[in-house]
Amino acid sequence: MHRIIPLILTLLIVQVVGVRIQPRIVGGVKTSIRSYPYQVSISADGNHICGGVIIRVRTILTAGHCVHRRRPSSITIRAGSDLRTSGGTVITAKSYRIHPRFNRKTLNFDLAMIYLEKPLPFNSQIKAIPINMQRLRSKRKAVATGWGTTSERGQLSNVLRSTQVNILSFRQCKRVYRSALGSSMFCAGRMGGGKDTCQGDSGGPLVIQGRIAGVTSVGSGCGQRGYPGIYTRLPILKRWVIRNTRS
Repeated sequence: MHRIIPLILTLLIVQVVGVRIQPRIVGGVKTSIRSYPYQVSISADGNHICGGVIIRVRTILTAGHCVHRRRPSSITIRAGSDLRTSGGTVITAKSYRIHPRFNRKTLNFDLAMIYLEKPLPFNSQIKAIPINMQRLRSKRKAVATGWGTTSERGQLSNVLRSTQVNILSFRQCKRVYRSALGSSMFCAGRMGGGKDTCQGDSGGPLVIQGRIAGVTSVGSGCGQRGYPGIYTRLPILKRWVIRNTRS
């Protein structure tokens, strides 16, 4: 299943920037879960839908649209494997909590916590990642990971992939997405295109120097010139994240 892009948001960005929105690793490389042990695959009814991030032994951070209106019992996470469909540890969700200001039409505050039925067995391939609490600065390099498609309308990758992108200023991002850019959003990518997240990467991490700074949310196409990806900004939501994290 691909990253969900509500129709109203699609129409809004078509009107604003004239480009059809795609559900949102392009230009990346295959990598090992040992390098990114906090990354998990999230499935619903046995099918990969999104990425997620381990922040505690029973808590997974992801995008709100990934779990919106889903039965918790239909959701599982796979941790500790390079592969999307096999290996590692699979655990079912017990419940989840979506940010109270999440807007399914605009994807503002696109954030959720998944609480697992049992704790993850932490080891060299399954670890939590700390949250970046500092203000995001433009031009900083960040790493995005996931099992999403490597091109628009392509197939999901079965092997974990990573790509390096740049944090863009809010002003740069606003020039592209205009009124579609919400207060909880920021952009990362390369204005020249070629490196981006894509379908199936939603909910996954954007990491700066070993700390998660953003959660993959939405974007216009995948790796298109002039249209960076949009992420949920964690530093401004840190109080909600900390308050709703369970051991």
